[in-house]
Amino acid sequence: MGCVRVGSVGGRGSWCGGGVGRAGPAQGFSLLEVLVALVVLGLLLGTLTQGVRFGVGAIAAQARVVGVRGDEDAVERTLRRLVEHMDPGTFTTPPQMAGSASRVEFVTELPLAASSASGQEVLRVDAALEADARHRLVLRWRPHVGGQSIAPAPPVAEEVLLSGVEQVTFGFLSERGWQPAWRGTELPLLVRVHLGFPKGDRRSWPDLVAEPRRQRPDQ
Repeated sequence: MGCVRVGSVGGRGSWCGGGVGRAGPAQGFSLLEVLVALVVLGLLLGTLTQGVRFGVGAIAAQARVVGVRGDEDAVERTLRRLVEHMDPGTFTTPPQMAGSASRVEFVTELPLAASSASGQEVLRVDAALEADARHRLVLRWRPHVGGQSIAPAPPVAEEVLLSGVEQVTFGFLSERGWQPAWRGTELPLLVRVHLGFPKGDRRSWPDLVAEPRRQRPDQ
């Protein structure tokens, strides 16, 4: 370390600093490292946003077709897929599902695009099924955000699966038989969906019974 000249009452002199008070090497990230991290983060967010937007458009279009046609087979396929792809949770995290006779909430998967050679892409969502005051079978959903997040919750999307529904009644099969409500550490053995139509409506559909995916990913 070099010497510096200092002034004093008796004259001038010089002082050479030693190790005491010596500054260590600079800490933190360089400007280049910060810029590279920001660019990578921007690319990841852009890719995720495009995928979610594409999935929202595909799911909404499919639901509109189902709601307009009132096709029994199409409605059944949609409901069956929602139930069969319910998230069973893990050994440390129980499934996020709660059901009553008129409404059921759960985590499931919705398709993003048609099947391809690499398999079908899916979007994990928080979903709810019920009949609203306008006599419509409605699916409300939004992208699932697991764990704790400081970001605001994604907006809820609403899709009409079927119009002219008087009521929808859910049933949940346990080892003790069919239950009118469900809240537990496991998914039910089976889920039953009964659609009731107004008096004079010629539609009379059989109950849909589907089996949730109970195999946990860590089993």
